[in-house]
Amino acid sequence: MKKIWLLFIFVFGFGLCHLHSQAFLDLIHSPNKNTTLQDIQVLAEAYFTNRDKGRGSGYKQYKRWEYKMEREVNADGKLQNFSKLTWDAIEELNTTNPPADRSVAAWTPLGPTNYTNGTNGYNGGLGRVNVIAFHPSNANIIYLGMPAGGVWKTTDGGTTWSPMADILASIGVSGIAVDHTTPNSIYILTGDGDGANTYSIGVMKSTDGGATWGTTGLTWSVSSLNRGYKLLMHPTNSNIMFAATTAGILKTTDGWVTWSMVQAGSFRDIEFKPGTPSTVYATTINSFYRSTNTGTTWAVTGTGLPTGEDRSVLGVSPANSNYVYYLAGPAGSSSYTGMYRS
Repeated sequence: MKKIWLLFIFVFGFGLCHLHSQAFLDLIHSPNKNTTLQDIQVLAEAYFTNRDKGRGSGYKQYKRWEYKMEREVNADGKLQNFSKLTWDAIEELNTTNPPADRSVAAWTPLGPTNYTNGTNGYNGGLGRVNVIAFHPSNANIIYLGMPAGGVWKTTDGGTTWSPMADILASIGVSGIAVDHTTPNSIYILTGDGDGANTYSIGVMKSTDGGATWGTTGLTWSVSSLNRGYKLLMHPTNSNIMFAATTAGILKTTDGWVTWSMVQAGSFRDIEFKPGTPSTVYATTINSFYRSTNTGTTWAVTGTGLPTGEDRSVLGVSPANSNYVYYLAGPAGSSSYTGMYRS
């Protein structure tokens, strides 16, 4: 009997720790309009109590997030879409005081502009990049999306980079889609899904190669605490796109003038089957979904994948379109669970 009780206590304790982990991470990635920062702090404190807080534990990343959110909550301590507040303020400024009417200050970058790799096996780098996208016909033009720094562009194959538009300076970008028929038309899915630095304000569009940007039919409010993970454009019809978000799989057939949610859930990634775009794959942290009618309907399929992971990423290859790869990271830390293949 004693052994049974000890086993029960161990299993219950392990499960409780896992629940604490999932609870605070779930609230970070998918909060609701009533979620307060204190709600998350209580759960995170319970999870990290008596745990190692060193590298790989996820503690440093959580504290960075906490530090940022402490400065962005509303007067009631509730989380709010600070990216949308910033965007609204910039739009109001541009309306009341157009850029052409302002005096122009001269700024010079002070760096850092390079990073020397260390010798201890750990290199922090100069920043984090969420997404990379390429011009369909000019290999020298590349776009980068940052977690809280807008879109950057190179026209010389990566030798030099420039930020695109001051209005995106504090906007996170998790997806970029370049129109393969009209390359100057670029779409971005805003927000930072992986690191939870910024909430999404929706999908934005540029028609001049990234020089200026405007909102689309998918625009979220200050109270909408959604995050974006992936923006996917149909390989032959650039008006058809999907967005994998915490608000579900969103689909447009007219370049985001209008859109609809075609599958509820908190989705982390989405991919077309190479050569057969009517087949689309998507994943949450718990389930693998497949559609065979270009995203109109979806069904959970497959077995053998882990559940409750912090991160899930899909990979496909035209070299063998029947293979689907799935990268998983564990709940509660920044380490690695495994790579799976179907």
